[in-house]
Amino acid sequence: MTAKRKRNNKLTIEQTETWWDKWQAYIIVAVFALFVIWVYFSFLITDMKFVDGLTEGHYPFIFFLLKEVIINAAWGGLFLLPGIIVPFGSVYLLLTKKAAEPKKLVLPATFLTIIFLGLAYAILGVDWMDNLADSKDYYENGAMEKVIVLEDYEVIYPSGIYGGAIDYVYTSVDGEEFKTNTDFEIGISANEQYEIHYLPRTKYMVGISQVDN
Repeated sequence: MTAKRKRNNKLTIEQTETWWDKWQAYIIVAVFALFVIWVYFSFLITDMKFVDGLTEGHYPFIFFLLKEVIINAAWGGLFLLPGIIVPFGSVYLLLTKKAAEPKKLVLPATFLTIIFLGLAYAILGVDWMDNLADSKDYYENGAMEKVIVLEDYEVIYPSGIYGGAIDYVYTSVDGEEFKTNTDFEIGISANEQYEIHYLPRTKYMVGISQVDN
């Protein structure tokens, strides 16, 4: 092979090389690094250490917004995005006849779509919509207020290193349960009256104080 032909072959290979061929390794590393950072940030938010001392003002709500709305929205979007890309991308490949083996593309594309959309719905389902609606109402109108007679108080500790934040559950004599992740550090006694501030749909408490008899 002559030197001229070698140069022509090298030029042809360089011309057929796409931007993805050049940058795919960097893109994969960057995506993986962002994913690891996001996982760590999620653990940081949901770990109880993050809420130490957040017992005043709007902080209990801020923790609720981060943990129940923003973190879940990000994780739900992480599955929702490929759940949308996979079916539309597959249809595009089939219609443009760019799929190498069309028959073998349909089954895995359908399976992945169901998996991704199912996981997205599990995270962004009815509960997340209630969390979002409660956050919107709190921003516009503040928390609801109510006086309850306390029947029971329970502290539920998470299991595992990253089991999440501690749950503090207040149960009224009427059987209503109100949960929070903030230790309000007040004396709790059964059959005493307490004024609570909470989000109506999720019954998440953002404040509590004892009613003087």
